[in-house]
Amino acid sequence: MVTPLRIQRSSTVEQVVTALSDAIFSGHLPPGSALRELALADELEVSRNTVREALRVLSAEGLVRHVINHGAYVASISEADIDDIYGAREVIELAGICAIQEGKQESVLAELEAHVDELEQAVAARDATAALTHDRAFHRAVVAATQNDHLLAAFVVLQDELRLALSLQARSSAKLGRTKDDHRELLEAIRSGSKQLAEEALRVHLAVGRHELHRLRERRGI
Repeated sequence: MVTPLRIQRSSTVEQVVTALSDAIFSGHLPPGSALRELALADELEVSRNTVREALRVLSAEGLVRHVINHGAYVASISEADIDDIYGAREVIELAGICAIQEGKQESVLAELEAHVDELEQAVAARDATAALTHDRAFHRAVVAATQNDHLLAAFVVLQDELRLALSLQARSSAKLGRTKDDHRELLEAIRSGSKQLAEEALRVHLAVGRHELHRLRERRGI
């Protein structure tokens, strides 16, 4: 008996979700932007119900917020949100650093080194998009070293929430907000094998990122 082959085609709703997500993360729809169902339906050439369902999906992912009697908006991120996210990141990433140091995972260190090289090149070229891509990949690799799927899933959610805030950075006039990247210092602290040095380097690194996002958020008035 031959089993019929089938291919999965993304639904129209999924296509709208992807289109809106890309616009949000690229900064074309910055935090606070109104998302009018009728206007989006006309622009995307889909039904209003399709847009409404896509906005529900994005709302569940934290990218869209609904305001009673005012409609949907691209989610903003508050000062408290930034502090909470970075606090959670510190806890999860410390677990990853411990896993790397205790397991002497040379393959992970090589992966981190590759991302640092790409990051430094991106910073030198003032390529914000590439820098943010390798920044995310570096930290995801640290957490993946725990080999704990639940921790990694939680971290991915945190990264997505921060990606919304980092879209401000990518669209800012200064773009990167700094002329030198500090991931290599963090990598060398991890590679040293000293838990104390690595923990301190991570805290300093995250503190710098948190400060930059607060500054960019304030500059943009979001």
